[in-house]
Amino acid sequence: MKRFKAKQFIAAMFGSSAGIIAVLFFLMLGISAGTFSALQLAGEEKEQILSLLSQYLLLSDPTAEPVFESVLRSSLMNHLVLLLVILLSGLSVVAFPAAMIALTYKGLAIGFSAALLIDNMDLKGLAVAMASILPQNLLILPGLMLGAMAALFYALEAIRLRSQGIRKNLASGAGPYLLVFLPAALLVIAGSFIESALCPVLIRLIV
Repeated sequence: MKRFKAKQFIAAMFGSSAGIIAVLFFLMLGISAGTFSALQLAGEEKEQILSLLSQYLLLSDPTAEPVFESVLRSSLMNHLVLLLVILLSGLSVVAFPAAMIALTYKGLAIGFSAALLIDNMDLKGLAVAMASILPQNLLILPGLMLGAMAALFYALEAIRLRSQGIRKNLASGAGPYLLVFLPAALLVIAGSFIESALCPVLIRLIV
């Protein structure tokens, strides 16, 4: 595997327009699929899912005290696991599509939740969706997308070299690749803190 220095790796990664387009495509694919799935729900199933979502967002009882620790723990676990999947996928020529699947999954969750709230609560649902989904994802999404771009670039670079007859372990020279995941993890952690501390306050102001 060609050895990159950190700056060279990051420059090459962001210089890959195909990688950027792929990451955006799979994210938007997930958001679109989630939105479509939410709009297709009907009857009892829709009411049950909306009830669970309302409980999670404290919409069913605006006076209830949000539990900071549990929300933070849940958010950190969910998003750091996704980031770990993305990281590991880049270290395998076979498994690198898992990075795009993880990004699609995140987009699906965003699209589904937002569409369900807006479809059932109209303008108030739009406000709740903005307050409960947007703030943390201004940091979490860039973190996941950064990791996915790195995983895609690193794995495809290995495939390119192997097509030229150069076969080396992906773990060799992986330092710059792993280094990219440090700011990605920091973005995810910061976003999780926002989700647990700020979002409940914003939701209360609306409901």
